[in-house]
Amino acid sequence: MLQKYKLIISIVSVIGLLAFSGCAKKDVVGSNNEGNHTTAASGQHTGTHEVNGLNDGNGHAIANTIDSTVDGSMDATDNSAAASIVILPSAPAIYFAFDSYVIDGASATTLQAYAAWLKADGNRTMNIEGHCDQRGSREYNLALGQQRAEAVKSFLMAEGVASNSISTISYGEEKPACVGTGEACWAQNRRAALSAH
Repeated sequence: MLQKYKLIISIVSVIGLLAFSGCAKKDVVGSNNEGNHTTAASGQHTGTHEVNGLNDGNGHAIANTIDSTVDGSMDATDNSAAASIVILPSAPAIYFAFDSYVIDGASATTLQAYAAWLKADGNRTMNIEGHCDQRGSREYNLALGQQRAEAVKSFLMAEGVASNSISTISYGEEKPACVGTGEACWAQNRRAALSAH
């Protein structure tokens, strides 16, 4: 009985050692200032991993682009297996100053992220709605809303987006995001609403 017990323990031990020795060893990955990654065990270059975070000017992330090689054992000069994933920005609109259709810095950052997302797949489209606050005549606000939508379209086209993938419309003051008076409410209505498909 004692011999059977020793035999069973020996078999279980051998199986356990085989199971653990057969598992792949995970190397510690380090990164230098250029974003190049190397393994601690071999010092071999395993590719690049770069994350570029964009924000809407209020500290909210709107997009990330991730570039990485698919096979870590590839030569650093071989970029044929590089994959790029561009995430749809989360900002649903950009905002304008009173009586203006000039795109500011935070809005430009948002639009650059949308442009990257649109260019990543030629089948993607975007609808741009120009909106205004309630000050001014209906006709004036429809024209200003169209100028805002066209300014966004022009920006995206300058970033390399095809014009036939972008449509524009102006609602002027007809579809406010905020109903009320005062600058805080009006500022929410002076926008170009972005709808990507």
